Amino acid sequence: MAKPKIAFVEMENPSKLSIYSLMKMPRGIAILCTLLDMAGYEVVGFVEQLKRFKWPELMHYDVICFSAITCTIQPTYSLIAKLRKAGYKGVIILGGPHSTAKPEEGILSGADYVVRHEGEITLLKLLKKIVRGRMPTRVPGVVFLQRGWIVHNLPRRLLTKEQLSALPAPTFQLLRGFENMTAIPLCFTRGCPERCIFCAVKAMFGLAHRLSSVCSRLGQILAVKRNQFGLWLKSIFITDDNAFGGVRGAYMTKEFCQQMIDNNLVPPKGWGCQMRVDDVTEETVVLMRKAGCELACLGIESTDDKTLKAVKKRVTREQEKTAIKILRAHHIRVMAMTVVGLDQDTFWSVLKTTLTLTWWGVDFLQILGIVPLPDTELAYQMEKECRILSRNYNLYNGHYVLVRPKNMSVFATRVAVKLFMPWFYLCTPNGWRLMLEFAPGFLKMIYTIAHQWTIGTVLRRV
Repeated sequence: MAKPKIAFVEMENPSKLSIYSLMKMPRGIAILCTLLDMAGYEVVGFVEQLKRFKWPELMHYDVICFSAITCTIQPTYSLIAKLRKAGYKGVIILGGPHSTAKPEEGILSGADYVVRHEGEITLLKLLKKIVRGRMPTRVPGVVFLQRGWIVHNLPRRLLTKEQLSALPAPTFQLLRGFENMTAIPLCFTRGCPERCIFCAVKAMFGLAHRLSSVCSRLGQILAVKRNQFGLWLKSIFITDDNAFGGVRGAYMTKEFCQQMIDNNLVPPKGWGCQMRVDDVTEETVVLMRKAGCELACLGIESTDDKTLKAVKKRVTREQEKTAIKILRAHHIRVMAMTVVGLDQDTFWSVLKTTLTLTWWGVDFLQILGIVPLPDTELAYQMEKECRILSRNYNLYNGHYVLVRPKNMSVFATRVAVKLFMPWFYLCTPNGWRLMLEFAPGFLKMIYTIAHQWTIGTVLRRV
């Protein structure tokens, strides 16, 4: 078999408004497209969020690789079913966090192979087997169907920090509609040493926190500036959940920021990142601001110390307050990301968290219902206690109540999820400032919220 034509596909969540629909960025396929393009394959990436496509286009490709998270897995399964029903005879490969946690589900949905965990090495080796017409019986990290049996190969070792540093910069031009990205996603680390009960990062990438070199990080930014100048004029978002964690991470962050300044690599529209509150220090933030950082997204979850301890967050309310104070003092916008429906939550404690964060002066507030993502400690606990309310993965986007809370009614939880965030943006000075600064985009967001999150909708969906 000659080298196949390959399509990568990322579907979007059906919800009109979710944290995944407001930011138009690809997730993991850009780096995989780049690696296969460098290996000589003909590759195209279809990201529904960037540009809609007609599914019959995919019939012309020899291999289709789907990447999905839990809230996009249902549309992915539906598209695989359409392709098979239309007589597609090519190879379908499925990967991503959800398929890593539930590979059998992917095989039964019609996929030929499931790639678990990191796919940079596994996918290349799997494609070599496919080209040669052989079964991937000795390719670690692959799940497939053989003679009616689902075969699980041994897991592949995760990439080392050296291998991570050697990855090329993503070539976003391989994605259809790349010019529609609202921000440029770059990834510098893998894994997370923390053990938060609700997080799926460690299930996908492991507990070992692997950091790419400062040289590799600068290379990614330089590649965007030199080779993709149209994208350089957009903001950059560092997608790592814990980009600057630990002592070594803090040192590398300061070195990275200093090198950006020294080498004239500060993006014209700045950059944003996700951080833990215990990684926010005066020295680090000063350099981040000089290097162009405009936004820091903090995983707050709650401002209650008992709740933070129960979910194994390993931070305190005082650390959260200090982090927000330092970031705001240096004019870096703060997005506080919180969740509703934890066992320690009550309606009033969630309201108190919302009011507290408003008082502390956060610029953006994200309030989501807790999601029992597959292969997380939270999901196993909720499953054991029979408290999961829905298996409809389309709802696993944070805007629905999916677990039965211990100290709140489902109705009260839904009110908190649906109304507290609109209240913050419509009824507080923080929200009014955003309306004045980003009027067109802000009004569009508010219209969508009003359309979807009316009181009547809240009542009907309980």
